[in-house]
Amino acid sequence: IEQIKVNNLAVLTGDIHSSWAMDVPRNPFRGYTARTGAGSLAVELVTPAVSSPPFFAGAGMREASALLRLAAPHLKYLEGDSRGYVVMDIDRNAIKADWYFVPTVDRRGDEEKHAASFVCERGSSRLASTCIARRRARRQGPRSPSCGCRANCSGCRPARNTSRPAPSPWGSPVTASCRWRGE
Repeated sequence: IEQIKVNNLAVLTGDIHSSWAMDVPRNPFRGYTARTGAGSLAVELVTPAVSSPPFFAGAGMREASALLRLAAPHLKYLEGDSRGYVVMDIDRNAIKADWYFVPTVDRRGDEEKHAASFVCERGSSRLASTCIARRRARRQGPRSPSCGCRANCSGCRPARNTSRPAPSPWGSPVTASCRWRGE
């Protein structure tokens, strides 16, 4: 990544049955500042399990996840005890990820809980909570279009998801979802 100067890199993954959001520095313990994200080369976003048992569901694994949070300064978010999904909005200015958890997969239902939101603004190679991005935007003037839904901070649930093709800053179209603008 560093050697060939890859910019605006986001790694999207899953299959670890837990929710993660992290900066990807060369070395999280040297040359990286957790508070600002300085030294991060990319970001990684991990979607939780939908139907499989969560990875950190057992008591011992919950304890391990707490230790991991303390030991990994580049880890911005880790939740391994819930099932759910991630909705991503990708445009020329930013990537925004919203984690939603469901209470059960044993029966059909529309109940979900908004758990977290992170944004990576173009050229930054670091994640920020959307609440942090909104505070920065307020200090700098009008709300940034990459901040997302104003309502997410208060925990309300935006309009239902619809898909639209969106231009990617990396050249090819992607399918993205926008829950807050109704697109």
